[in-house]
Amino acid sequence: NEASKPKVEYSKNLSLSSSQDVKAEENVIDTYHVYTAELKNLDSNTTYYFQVSSDNSNEREVMNFTTAPNRNAKNIKILVWGDTRTQRDVREELAYKATQKFTDIDFSINLGDMISSGEIQEQWNNFFGDTEKLNGHVQGFYVEGNHENGMITKMYDNIPLPSNGQNSRFYSFNWG
Repeated sequence: NEASKPKVEYSKNLSLSSSQDVKAEENVIDTYHVYTAELKNLDSNTTYYFQVSSDNSNEREVMNFTTAPNRNAKNIKILVWGDTRTQRDVREELAYKATQKFTDIDFSINLGDMISSGEIQEQWNNFFGDTEKLNGHVQGFYVEGNHENGMITKMYDNIPLPSNGQNSRFYSFNWG
């Protein structure tokens, strides 16, 4: 559905006092409305609380994430997973259990085959719905698998990836 005034409100405290707002950008894919918001200039190794809303009557729960540590970080914990394309219930349970059992994950890497067919937008909607609890707390990085379907995939319409000045299908990142 199309949202009215979509935004992300974020702050360093749970009450969202002294919060900042970022307007979400809309991308219409097929008939679906996908919204993204980039939070910039965040402090390292800091927990931020955020709430997504589209108007005063449509607010999501307050969630949180912790930014990357500074360069002196010695221990980094990551979750590596993938190939969850056909078992939505298992995918949802795995994402939920990861947030319950591993509360100190720094980031996750999904090795691809997130969905069965990368050109079907409804499958992307399902993937993000199923993994919302994990993605709402942990930065995710994504790798294109063969089921994302190469150049006809809608993956890059749904997942803004870091750009290295090259094709966005290939990227690297530094953590800490």
